Amino acid sequence: MRINFLNNKSGQTLIELIVAGAVILISFSAFLSMTIAVYSGAATSQDYVTASNLAREGLELVRNIRDTNWLAGNDFSVFTNGLADNTYKIDYLAGVLTTTTCSLNGYNSDCRLFVKDNFYSIDNTGTILTKYYRRIHFTQVPETAAYLIKAVSVVSWQTKKGGEEEVELEVDFYDWY
Repeated sequence: MRINFLNNKSGQTLIELIVAGAVILISFSAFLSMTIAVYSGAATSQDYVTASNLAREGLELVRNIRDTNWLAGNDFSVFTNGLADNTYKIDYLAGVLTTTTCSLNGYNSDCRLFVKDNFYSIDNTGTILTKYYRRIHFTQVPETAAYLIKAVSVVSWQTKKGGEEEVELEVDFYDWY
């Protein structure tokens, strides 16, 4: 008796089922890993957008103080007096610069931002705690101190994985007179 291996169909359905199952499993795991990566990237993007806007807001608040002094007829030195090489915190609700002990590369509860009345604020009374820290650092270049001051707004936060991220924006403020 001769067995024809080419025409033997027994077991073929089981092999097809195993191959089909493997293809489905590989496809599902690829889809799942892609979904996780997209979700993680979206969360990271949201953090960077929020931090960028908070850093920009800090510089806009400083610009507002400078412009208010200019509109009041004050000299540029009124705005820059005492700002050189110091770190400050600034609040949207108060609109004033306050000297702080925050360093440019560290976390300190003094620079932590809270949500109060749907605005980010340094006021922690009756507010929601956030993960963001904002500080403004001023530097005067001796040759240009009479008409230029550099401001750096730094917003930092800790990621869910324990890493540290930050956004840094820099603006030069000039005397308009």
